[in-house]
Amino acid sequence: MRLARRKIVHMSLSGLVLIRNGISLDYCFQEAIASLLPVCDEVVVSDGESEDGTQELLREWMTREPKLKLCVYKWPHPSGHIEFYVDWIQFGRVHCRCTHLCHLDGDEVLDERSYRAVRYYNRDGPKHTLWCKRLNFWRDHKHLIPEGVCCSHRVVRLAPQSMWLPSDGPHPKGHEAISNAEPSNVVIFHYGFLRRKEAFFKKAKALQSYFFNSYDPRLVDVERLLILDGERTHKNWMQEVDLEWKDNLVPYDGHHPEIIKPWLTERGMPV
Repeated sequence: MRLARRKIVHMSLSGLVLIRNGISLDYCFQEAIASLLPVCDEVVVSDGESEDGTQELLREWMTREPKLKLCVYKWPHPSGHIEFYVDWIQFGRVHCRCTHLCHLDGDEVLDERSYRAVRYYNRDGPKHTLWCKRLNFWRDHKHLIPEGVCCSHRVVRLAPQSMWLPSDGPHPKGHEAISNAEPSNVVIFHYGFLRRKEAFFKKAKALQSYFFNSYDPRLVDVERLLILDGERTHKNWMQEVDLEWKDNLVPYDGHHPEIIKPWLTERGMPV
């Protein structure tokens, strides 16, 4: 009797990073990419038609890093169109050539202490997705946004390449990814709110315009105050943002990925 041959599937892992105008908006997108390179077979960066030299930086980096790939997403100039971001994720996802992928936004960093868990996931080639813990920093690198407000603290970021991926929140097409997700020890650090103040306000107003076709007037009030007092420290200016949860920040004295420490130091937050 002949035994049926077992089909051998070679598992591989793509990293996926989304970015637009990462230089002018002060994103840690280079650190995001660098955090994926050690654990991924390729890292695909989906650039949203950057106009500030970000794409040129990426193309030069590609000449030195064979794992790095670039795809250009035609920027839709969204105005009140909340679907554009999940469309962007799918555009990047289909450009990934590996069996599985790990997705980061341009202001997130994969913890190097999670590499073992990521490699184990990829080695087994599961059909399920993974929940990742996300640490969302506000004001400085020693305070976290409390759970249940502002940003998701649990996100699906590891998945088979063929699976439609949601963003941070629920989406009808993301039901499969969410329902198949299993818990993991993978940790993602979210530093987007620690960018330099000028870039923070520029991006905040742009994002609200994209999603809601307007923006919160509180941003204008704080920005005007900052112009009058240009000597405010990073810590103090964020205190001026009128948010109901800003006085309930969660203290954090834990680890930060090695790759992000120079970026934090340059912004007045030495680790």
